[in-house]
Amino acid sequence: MPYKKLIFLILLSTFSLSCSDDNSGNPKVEIDKKALLVNYADNLIIPAFEDLYTKSNTLNERFIELKAEYTEQNFNKVRQAFSDLRNSWQYCSAYGFGPAEDVVLRQALNTFPTDTIKIKSNIETGTYSLATSSNFKAKGFPALDYLLYNVDSQTQEAIFTDAKVLTYLEDLVNDIKTNIDYVRNEWQSYREEFVSKTGNDAGSSLSLMINEFVKDYEIAKRAKVGFPIGISLSDVLPFHFEAPYSLNSSRILGFNLQSYRTFIVGPENNDLTKTDNIYEYLSQLSATRNDALLADVILAEFDESISLLNKMDIPFRKSIELPSEKAKIEDLYKNMQESVVLLKTDMVSAMGILINYQDNDGD
Repeated sequence: MPYKKLIFLILLSTFSLSCSDDNSGNPKVEIDKKALLVNYADNLIIPAFEDLYTKSNTLNERFIELKAEYTEQNFNKVRQAFSDLRNSWQYCSAYGFGPAEDVVLRQALNTFPTDTIKIKSNIETGTYSLATSSNFKAKGFPALDYLLYNVDSQTQEAIFTDAKVLTYLEDLVNDIKTNIDYVRNEWQSYREEFVSKTGNDAGSSLSLMINEFVKDYEIAKRAKVGFPIGISLSDVLPFHFEAPYSLNSSRILGFNLQSYRTFIVGPENNDLTKTDNIYEYLSQLSATRNDALLADVILAEFDESISLLNKMDIPFRKSIELPSEKAKIEDLYKNMQESVVLLKTDMVSAMGILINYQDNDGD
């Protein structure tokens, strides 16, 4: 067969196969960064802050009832509203850019461990400003965790009918509500700016979102697990967990890990014809780790962390007193550390995004 004729037949065959693939009925997936940003803004971020806003209002209402009349039922309602709000926060903490950055929301709401000495001083003197950074460790969720749970049934009524304590609690609740209200309301206008910045540069929305996500994950790994069990300083610090007084540290971390997993797979109503979530984005980029899709490896690591966490029946603060239970937390930390490499190195490299936050994580 003449050489030119052979080449023609090969090209014709290739063209025919290409046409056949295009007409197979499978929609072609395209990388559409705007679709991704719209999906995350409308179906993850804004709903998360809306839920946080609703639960903040509920806490405020329950506290007003408690302040008007102390009853054990009203007190328990405040505790429940606070627990619901803090659980909701776990689905917002990774979105520390835009309006949340304006009010340094993560620090304002959840700087821990809390400073119990400063809290007592603030209550006694009545001279403080919760708007200043010097009081980050004396307010927010950690301060409420201490005040609402570091009490016994014998002294409970006396404490929560004390005018100074009620004033401080009211200021804490109002400060939390003010910051959440601001972020929730600002997202209504910030949304258009967010979905319009579709590049990969440092100022793009994708870069801001990915940087804050990775940063928040590192904070969770270090502050919620590593530091309290002595990874950094070798000293075990039981009251440095996120919620040591309510003994809810592990439960809170569970919500946090689930929120990270959701961030990768995207909202439930993803558009299957477009790359509108991180999982599909990484898959379309053919990002791999050890011959497996990087997105699948990341999800597997998150699932492993969640599985390890679910095997712990004792609260973190109590677990570190038992060698066998402390070993389980150490295994969880190691697994979370493995995810840092996947997120901070492999994922951002595949997406062409630079990590631009300062990392002081020495563990």
